[in-house]
Amino acid sequence: MSFSAETIASLSGVALSLLFAYVPKLDAWYAALDPTKKRLVMAGLLLVVTGYLLWRECRAVTECYSANIETALGLFIAAALANQSTYLLAPRKQ
Repeated sequence: MSFSAETIASLSGVALSLLFAYVPKLDAWYAALDPTKKRLVMAGLLLVVTGYLLWRECRAVTECYSANIETALGLFIAAALANQSTYLLAPRKQ
């Protein structure tokens, strides 16, 4: 079974949100950050995921540049939407 890059981006966004909410020590570290730093950390990780997926999609294609920006934007948006939806819907630890 093969997943599309958009599906993997979305699943990565969900996984990152859940990791930072529920993994011991990681959740405490993340919770201690101010809101701006939290957004930067998550955006940075989502950009890393986007870059990896873009590389994965383009490595077999010799002429991949024309669709790179559009593909990257779509992948980043898919990951960010899934990430923030999971953050809003997941129950908080008490």
